[in-house]
Amino acid sequence: MASNDDLGQGSISVTTRSSGRRRKPVIPFDEVARIHAKITGPKTTSRTSKRQPPLTPPQVTLEDYTQKQLEMLNLQEITALIPDRTAVEFTPFDNGYRHEPIALVPDDIDASDPVALLNLYLDSSIYDIVASNTNAYAVARDAITIPTPDNTRIWYPTTANEIRVLFGIFYYMGVHPEPRYQIYWETGRKDGPNHSIRRHMTLNRYEQLRRYLHVSELSQQAPIPQENEEDLLSIEPEDRLWWWKLEPLISHFRDACQRYYIPRNDVAIDEIMVRFFGRSHHTYKMPKKPIQQGYKLFALADHGYVWFFYYTSRQYGIGELVKVLDLTATGSMVYQMARQLPQIPGSFFTIYLDNYFTSIPLFRKLRAINIGAVGTTRCGAAGTEFPPLLAVLREKHCKKLPWGTLCAVAVNDVLCVGWQDNNLVLMLSTVHTVHEISDEVLRERKRPAKTSTNASIARQVFGNCAKLELAIPTIINDYNSSMNGVDLANQLRSAYETQRLSYRTWLPLFYWILDQAAINAYILATTKGTWKKNSHLDFRRELYERLLAFSERLRPSKHSDTIPHTWVVLNKRKACAWCSRLKAVRQEVKTTLSSMNNTAAMHVLRDITNTQPNKQPNKCWNACGHCGVALCKMGPCWQEWHAQ
Repeated sequence: MASNDDLGQGSISVTTRSSGRRRKPVIPFDEVARIHAKITGPKTTSRTSKRQPPLTPPQVTLEDYTQKQLEMLNLQEITALIPDRTAVEFTPFDNGYRHEPIALVPDDIDASDPVALLNLYLDSSIYDIVASNTNAYAVARDAITIPTPDNTRIWYPTTANEIRVLFGIFYYMGVHPEPRYQIYWETGRKDGPNHSIRRHMTLNRYEQLRRYLHVSELSQQAPIPQENEEDLLSIEPEDRLWWWKLEPLISHFRDACQRYYIPRNDVAIDEIMVRFFGRSHHTYKMPKKPIQQGYKLFALADHGYVWFFYYTSRQYGIGELVKVLDLTATGSMVYQMARQLPQIPGSFFTIYLDNYFTSIPLFRKLRAINIGAVGTTRCGAAGTEFPPLLAVLREKHCKKLPWGTLCAVAVNDVLCVGWQDNNLVLMLSTVHTVHEISDEVLRERKRPAKTSTNASIARQVFGNCAKLELAIPTIINDYNSSMNGVDLANQLRSAYETQRLSYRTWLPLFYWILDQAAINAYILATTKGTWKKNSHLDFRRELYERLLAFSERLRPSKHSDTIPHTWVVLNKRKACAWCSRLKAVRQEVKTTLSSMNNTAAMHVLRDITNTQPNKQPNKCWNACGHCGVALCKMGPCWQEWHAQ
């Protein structure tokens, strides 16, 4: 261990016992005397009295000074109290060997098929449930099943395959955004795109499905806590479980996120904002965020894969929260979420957080359950144990410290670090040290703008260079590399977002589930190595193409239900639906035969033209009241139409 002379005057030496515990840093005698005199003030003595030899002040440690006493010191004096980084020894938490993410795709699933991977998160039972509840909701809302003079758009029951086509349309709209959804069904434009989804579903049918789309059962109420859940919901009565309209979809999706993926060692916990500007007691307004208003979710993610999440409400707080002693609500949420992580023998997780969640008590509790933690922090939120020296440096001297100044203080099992960049960044960590040579890395840094915080200090290091390789602490580099797990999920979602304007309060969260399910399926494919194109856009394109292909399996269910088909009289003549269909078929046959360059085809084409002239479909006053289409009363049109 280096002596005080080796470290230089004004430094602090630290010795360690064999047990590994740290002794308090000792301030040199002359520094103690000068600071002690400034704080206590000189003694007044008579000029005529003999000068007494100065009293030897007691040995003073850094912990003996309160925050108020430190605030009385100027920059030079408080800088002298900053411990030398080589003297701040800290025993970090050992997170074992590092493992890569693992995709747990079942053997009977084609991992190269986007729809097969999506079905892991939205399985076939979900489509059946949504179709059944949508039909029930349409009946409850008195959907029109017989055309009237004012409304000829009728509702007929939907199926699971049609719901798949609807989801495919949502994904298509995310890849090919338009300002109004009616544009997707426009025809006859000379310039501009002609969208293909109109071949799979009509505009009227799309509007009806969006209008009556329903996930939960109509008779379903907010879930009642079970016996074992009373403690979990101690701060939430049953009427506060406001997300129940998304059940069972949201619970199934959250369970599937954990079932099919094991994240890497470094994960992040952060908030996700889902845009919604409607009226709701559960939305947040955050003007300084990219999404300024909407629902807030807290998520644990690994490079864009959302592995677990909690709902939160402005009125009721965090859903399913277990309050932990000595922790705040957000700290309890992080602790509860961390306990969901899988147990891997010999390899432990490290959670990266921002200053909204971090505190010294939280990090200590996470370390006790073999989970490391790293994050930025704030003086007031870090807890009462936060070192006063770092608090004073942050509040009074952050605009005067030279770039690269580092101050580290160990508090029990947590390392508190302050590093001067554009501003003094405060960090907490249980997995890093600062006293070794390997605790710094070289990274290329960009010169900050002249208008940035403390630009005059930070720009001095760069001189005339726009970019420069500089040594930064490893804790800063690891935080910058691993804190973006949730941010990548938000970035992938914003690129091809399915969300459309809606006045139903639960639909934004429903769109978020659709988006995140596709993102998780894409990351699952890339992790497994089965998606060779390695492009999120190509994955989305193939996903909606395969979902839209389910339109070929749709049957005209409107003719096969138990509702009777009866004749009705129209107030205006319309073309017979069966005659119109026959005309379209004949025209298609003629087009095909014309393209065939052989004698037999020409003879068949001549016979069709002579025997079946190209006449217009019959117009009639009669129609099927259930099907809502005009049909000839004289002839086989009624039987042929309902036999298809």
